[in-house]
Amino acid sequence: MREYSQGEYVLRSPTTLPANSPFESHTRSALPGLYENISLAVDARLVDPGPEQWVKLACRVQDESSYDVLAVNPNVGALSIARRIYGTWMPLANSGAEPSPAIHRGDQPNHLELTCRGAQLEASINGVPVASVGDGTFRDGRLSIGAGHTAFFALPYNAPLVHPIEAHFSGLVVTQR
Repeated sequence: MREYSQGEYVLRSPTTLPANSPFESHTRSALPGLYENISLAVDARLVDPGPEQWVKLACRVQDESSYDVLAVNPNVGALSIARRIYGTWMPLANSGAEPSPAIHRGDQPNHLELTCRGAQLEASINGVPVASVGDGTFRDGRLSIGAGHTAFFALPYNAPLVHPIEAHFSGLVVTQR
């Protein structure tokens, strides 16, 4: 479910599903247009996040199965930059075993920024640069924001929904670089 409420864009998963029913592990909303050399910034928060939940910013979206992404799990303080090609994940950078001190924990908002310029992907969280990697696989594409559950690169990609997802986004800014 997608809605605009009290100045925030809200993405929600179903609250209940039949037993053993798979729920696609993420939900997203695409922004209109095709972009090259941009920064996508937004304030994002999860309501009552479960340990397996994350929010994401994606750039260079080619289709549902191919894009570059910054994913942040505020419950455990983890982040990852990855490329997805035809449904296969390729991790490019992550916060490792230790929580990132840049990430506000729990349901506190985080200001996320993903810059996709040339062959470079750069991420900052709450104004702190957290990752910079080279990846020139995609030159341009659409943008999206989203949220999901399960370990970000874990299989199966469709897994039972353990804890409903509610993600709020505000202050979205797209900047040409």
